[in-house]
Amino acid sequence: MSQHESRQRITVLLCIAEPLLQVGVRVALEAETDVEIADPERLSLDQRIDVIVADATTATRLAHDARQLDLHPGLQHARILAISTQARE
Repeated sequence: MSQHESRQRITVLLCIAEPLLQVGVRVALEAETDVEIADPERLSLDQRIDVIVADATTATRLAHDARQLDLHPGLQHARILAISTQARE
């Protein structure tokens, strides 16, 4: 078994409102063999998400919901990566 085959896959959920940005991020992630993109419409209660890639507004809402413990069970331990099409904090 090669080093690449022994790696765990990372499950990523995309929550990006801007369609062009979402497509670009999806295409870039699909090129990686150790990344699995979760379908948000088919997210099951036992599916664990490792990383959420979200636009700034959605990332803020998710972070707030995480503090309120209102997140889907599979999202509670996910890391949130916020991306933006604008140059701002």
